[in-house]
Amino acid sequence: MAQAGGKRPELVYSQSDSRREVYLLALDAPSELPGSFAGIEPRFAALLVWDADQESVPTISAVTEFLYRAGCISLSTWGRDCERVHDIMDEVSVQLEIDEGPNPHLQNPEDVEVTTWHSESFRSALFYLACCAHEPGSYAPCAQSIVITIGADEPRLMHIRKALEWPFESPRSESNGIP
Repeated sequence: MAQAGGKRPELVYSQSDSRREVYLLALDAPSELPGSFAGIEPRFAALLVWDADQESVPTISAVTEFLYRAGCISLSTWGRDCERVHDIMDEVSVQLEIDEGPNPHLQNPEDVEVTTWHSESFRSALFYLACCAHEPGSYAPCAQSIVITIGADEPRLMHIRKALEWPFESPRSESNGIP
């Protein structure tokens, strides 16, 4: 699924005093995933924005396995069928740990990958990514986050880019939902 070239994550928010960085990777299709995330270190948090209700389990599994292997230790999902994407990520990571042993990106044996799905507004999902996905333990150095969109149209991408200007804004301040 991942290709050697392709699109690269774009740094859209940086807070140097806390080493926080948020990247955006806008893809038209899952097949556009890059071979790796240049500039993003393992132990990152991701928000996958994807209306995956028409996607097959193997396609979703390939995307979530790519994220696992790239070093995603906190995955949030938002979009149609986000609960199913979340469940598949859980299944993929459990199977990989059965087959290959503990996740090499986690620092402590008691830590686990965190997966969440968000059926509320995009702002709520982004707020979680910015303010809650970076917990103590293995998550403390997890100062990099990436928002990955798959198949988003231009109005949705514009809304996401605007929200990423200040990802810490409370979801209560959102006047309307994302297109």
